Order: sequence, then C-alpha cells, then structure tokens
Amino acid sequence: MNRRQALASGCAGVGICLGGLLVHSNPTGESDAVPVVAGEELELTPGEKTTATFRVDDAGSVRVSSLPESESVVFDVNDASFSDSPVGQDDADPPYWNWSPPELSVEISVPVRVPDRTTSGEYRYAVTAWHADVERGPDRTRDDANAETESFHITVTDD
Repeated sequence: MNRRQALASGCAGVGICLGGLLVHSNPTGESDAVPVVAGEELELTPGEKTTATFRVDDAGSVRVSSLPESESVVFDVNDASFSDSPVGQDDADPPYWNWSPPELSVEISVPVRVPDRTTSGEYRYAVTAWHADVERGPDRTRDDANAETESFHITVTDD
C-alpha cells in the first residue's frame, strides 16, 4: 500500500468515527433515541373484556389513553402489568409510568372492557412514550413535542 492509499484510508476511518459520534450524541449529553411504540387493533362486543398489549422500545415514560376520552371503552390502567416494572408512576389521569434509565424494550398489558350499553363502532386508544423523564411544566405535563404517539383502533361489534 502506498502512502497516498494509507492516508486516504486513515482519513476515511476518522471521518466515519467522527460521523458516528455526531449522530449518537448532542450538545446536552442526552440521548437522541426516539421511543418506538407497537400495539394491536382490538375487536370486542358490548360487555366483553380483554387485554390490550403493546411494546415500547426506549421507554423512559409511557401513558395510555382512549381517544377521545370516553366511557365507551374503559382502560383499567391501575391493573396494568409490565415485562419490566416501572421505577415510578406520576399520578395523573391516566398515569405516566416511568423507567430510569429508559427501558430498552418493555411490554405493557392493560385490561380493557366495553360496557354493556356501548354502541357498535370504531374507537381508538393511544400510547404515548417519551425517551427520558422529561421536564414537566407547572401543571406537571410533559412536552408532547418530545413524545412519540401511536394510536390503535378498537372495533366494537354487535352481539
């Protein structure tokens, strides 16, 4: 290998290393990871109960809610179960579940029930995740600009 090839190879290697550092860090020292949310579509009849299971990768904080908030589909968030238990919970309605450091991948199961008098139709629920325990405003809410939200359908059919 001549000197020109060695120098070109060395510069390319340094460029790749520096490029990797720039992509994986930022000036604040916080991670640039974005949570990934995967869930399931559900189909229920009035009076039926099931469990909604979803997975969140890079989970620092997670919350689940119906969209819009209604009594047609009820999430029993107080009876949720986790593949890795959160280190804390912010008592809000619905609550925020928190992991520190962020959990690489967590599976969350939340009991869901459809009251007897629910009319058939499409309903939705959302899973919102934040990578880290983000700053909260004076009303203890998180900045949704830093959140990843995915919504899923719940179909309620006639008996």
